[in-house]
Amino acid sequence: MFGQQQKLVRITVLSALLFIGSFLVVSISPLHGVIPQTTKLGSNLMWLTLIVVILLYVIPTLCYFKEIKHTIVVLAFLCAGGFICHVSMGVVAVNTLLLKGMYSSLLLAVSIVSLLAAGVNVWWFKIAFYHSFAVKQ
Repeated sequence: MFGQQQKLVRITVLSALLFIGSFLVVSISPLHGVIPQTTKLGSNLMWLTLIVVILLYVIPTLCYFKEIKHTIVVLAFLCAGGFICHVSMGVVAVNTLLLKGMYSSLLLAVSIVSLLAAGVNVWWFKIAFYHSFAVKQ
């Protein structure tokens, strides 16, 4: 169990880092003006948002590592929310690239980081819940 727990914590940290990275890439890309919820790089609101994202990942991860009951459900909601955010960001970036004709390497970076982060979140669910279902069968 401890090996699976360590792997899940590592994937959660990777998911958090990709979430922060995608937020930073969006804040310097042309999507900054397209998505109204994005903030400028270096603004106080951007730093506050990054701190909130970090705390939303760190606190449940520490609780999971301490084996507090049902913490994996909280982490599952966070990863599902991250998956939805990253798919949305990827769709907006691809839409802006292809349909609006705003070609930028930063838009391509947003698309790639969003795809990677969505993949990591799917991988997180496989690691978190596959083992518990495989043991029962």
